[in-house]
Amino acid sequence: MKKYISLIVLILFLTPCFLNAQGSLLSFSELNNAFTFHLFDALVKPEEVNVLDLCNTEVTELPEGTFFKNLQALYLANSPTAITKFLDKTAVKLHSPENILILDISNNNLESLPNGIGTMTNLVSLNISGNPELIKELDKSSPKIANLEILDMSNNNLTTIPGFINKFALLKEINLSGNMICVKELDKSSPKIAAVEKLDFSNNELTALVDWLLEQKAYESFPKLIELNLTGNPLEEGEIEQIKELLTRTKVIF
Repeated sequence: MKKYISLIVLILFLTPCFLNAQGSLLSFSELNNAFTFHLFDALVKPEEVNVLDLCNTEVTELPEGTFFKNLQALYLANSPTAITKFLDKTAVKLHSPENILILDISNNNLESLPNGIGTMTNLVSLNISGNPELIKELDKSSPKIANLEILDMSNNNLTTIPGFINKFALLKEINLSGNMICVKELDKSSPKIAAVEKLDFSNNELTALVDWLLEQKAYESFPKLIELNLTGNPLEEGEIEQIKELLTRTKVIF
């Protein structure tokens, strides 16, 4: 009994960290250990939760599927057991997956895309950073996410732009930072995504980019590009000046 009372006191003390003023955010990311949702049933109203943060946690138990029926954002970074509980094909726990707009499954060393993502038909933002084996698999079979606008593929040991992104016609932001993208491999890649506004190539291995940019311009690949991030690349000064002259309508960050 003393143990139970102590646990309740701890939960009451920590609860303000989990819920924002509007009661729309539920975060367990700072606990860093196993937990059960049922301990929080009396403290929160799950049907009012719009954002669920399970980053860096180990989920041991889940309530019934009606739990988070109004969920719009789900963060599962570095939480492989949570991904299994929520997104496994035999145990999809989301009441209304079509409501999910933002999904973060970064840093989980995934080898294939969780089946449950296929039910998130209105997904707008997807973070698959830190899953290099998953990227290889997606090149063979990518999900049908017609409304995807933001795709984070950073830190995946990529040497070029994956071909599967051409299937996401509405992409506005592509994050390719922290990879190993080089000119030689990039020359083989000609994505044609008319909606892209922000492209992040920071911290890669690009030594030149002018020829590739000229080719993309000829193909009308990125007609709406307003920001290009090239920080952390070994570009020579002459190359930088040519890029500035070429992309006069684009904010280029060096």
